[in-house]
Amino acid sequence: ARADSRRQAAARGSASTLGLGGAVGYTAEQIRDIEDKFDEYRSGLIDLQFNLIREAEKDPNGLASEHLLHGAGRRIVVMRRALERIFEIFPLGVEKPLPLDLVSDVQINLHAFVVNLYGVFENFAWAFVHHHGLLESFGDRKKVSMFGKHLAKHLPRRITDFLEDEQMQKWRRDYLVNYRDALAHRIPLYVPPAMFTDSDADKHRELEKKRIEAWSAKDVKEAIRIHDEQMSLGSPSLVFLHSFADDGPSVPVYIHPQMLCDAVTVTSFAEVFLKNWRGLA
Repeated sequence: ARADSRRQAAARGSASTLGLGGAVGYTAEQIRDIEDKFDEYRSGLIDLQFNLIREAEKDPNGLASEHLLHGAGRRIVVMRRALERIFEIFPLGVEKPLPLDLVSDVQINLHAFVVNLYGVFENFAWAFVHHHGLLESFGDRKKVSMFGKHLAKHLPRRITDFLEDEQMQKWRRDYLVNYRDALAHRIPLYVPPAMFTDSDADKHRELEKKRIEAWSAKDVKEAIRIHDEQMSLGSPSLVFLHSFADDGPSVPVYIHPQMLCDAVTVTSFAEVFLKNWRGLA
């Protein structure tokens, strides 16, 4: 029941997208809701760490345990810490754009989170294949994937039911594969430094001209002052995306809600997987 309720919450959270037009902020009610879910879902990642340790201890020297403990386990640690760091350096109620170095820190942690999110599912797939001695029958290591057709026919029904759920399929197809593949192979995930209204954009361009003039006149103090004024314009960007053009522009996604959606999705799946993975279809 707990896994079902978490999966439903994840499905609702996976559609956390919006357009980039105009400044956007979380409402007070949304902030309270996100903060509550952060505490719950962060705890879920911590619980999963211990569950993976306990499961690996049942066969400490096997390759399956290697993927549970040192594969999925390490990834969950990175995901949990990346989630914590983004919530620390990018508070929900912040009103002004973050300094550029902090925006870079958000992107660094977001990259780590998404790559390891995808990898957790693959570690579970490898654990299953090694536990049941299926690798030779696959013929090609590249066929080992939690979402692949070659593994699906061997998985217990409870696991395939979770993976084949309509909302889970949509999350995997429209978000996980799309954004992970862009990050790993094409255009990395990007957090815009700020979101501008039309008047903010006009003001920023006007100041940029003045800043260039100040640098040309070697008036460093004035150039820095103008830069500081530019940085005070606009609102924080609460979204991330990847390409503006590659294979069609990507859809901007809310950072904080999506990471929580991802956290609860992986812990919900892990709960089902760890209860059923020692059986075969």
